[in-house]
Amino acid sequence: MTLLFPRASSVELERYVVPFGRMMLAYGRAHEAVVELVLLEITEEAEAREHVAGTKGLPKKMRRLFRDKLGKEEFELMNVCIKQFSEVASERHHLIHGEWWFDGKCLVVRRLHKGLLMHALDITPARIDEWGETLDNIADELDIIQDTARRKREAAEF
Repeated sequence: MTLLFPRASSVELERYVVPFGRMMLAYGRAHEAVVELVLLEITEEAEAREHVAGTKGLPKKMRRLFRDKLGKEEFELMNVCIKQFSEVASERHHLIHGEWWFDGKCLVVRRLHKGLLMHALDITPARIDEWGETLDNIADELDIIQDTARRKREAAEF
């Protein structure tokens, strides 16, 4: 259960609202870019979405799925993007599901891990903005990779 201190309407949270909203929208966009890329190889949408579920092992699954199916540059860029996506997704997960409080300067998040409460993150609005920018960049790159791969496949079919 997430504990939130101070209240959701608290003045301390006001500066987090806009960056948090942008980051959440960027996460959705990046996630959909990953799904669209996976749909090149797994044409059943439900199966593609299942493949993308759980971002911890996603880089390895994506490398397996696309090895020898993308150009070398596209494969390397895809790999970098998916690693970044997985890292930001993990921090986002801790932010959303962790226990929050303020230490006077920033939002502090801790989480329960193997029965122990652990400090997870110190969060500033700027850090959340960085995540949002990273996620937008990932979505842009994956869209280009997906489009390039799709065009190459269509050209090869003729």
